Amino acid sequence: MNSSQNSSDALDREARHRLLDELIFMHVAATWMHAKTTGRNVNPSESELDRLAQKLARLATLYSVSDDRKSIVALGSHDTHRGRFKMAGRVMEFRDGRSAITGLAVTLTSLKAAIDRLNAGTARYPMQDSELSVKK
Repeated sequence: MNSSQNSSDALDREARHRLLDELIFMHVAATWMHAKTTGRNVNPSESELDRLAQKLARLATLYSVSDDRKSIVALGSHDTHRGRFKMAGRVMEFRDGRSAITGLAVTLTSLKAAIDRLNAGTARYPMQDSELSVKK
């Protein structure tokens, strides 16, 4: 392995760690979204969290994080097409036989932007993380 590959691997690990630090699992994100958009601190039902997760997935890039947190995959619309959230946003299931997707998460930055858009009434068009500036 040459030195440029070593530095590239180190940058990839650093970027993955930065992304991991910013990811919020979907069931937590949906719960927070509920509190911030309704102003209520009551525990929402599982079906309400599934509905909010669906809405959030239309407004932000959705990620799947492996159990060991070594793999992070940004999901596109082709990955989630016709998927339905279950278990308060923890799992996305498909009726067409595709395997369920677990470890669902969004970035804190995109979650905050989605909440702001919902509260402002402007949540009509999908917003991707690439449209947002990440502040550290």
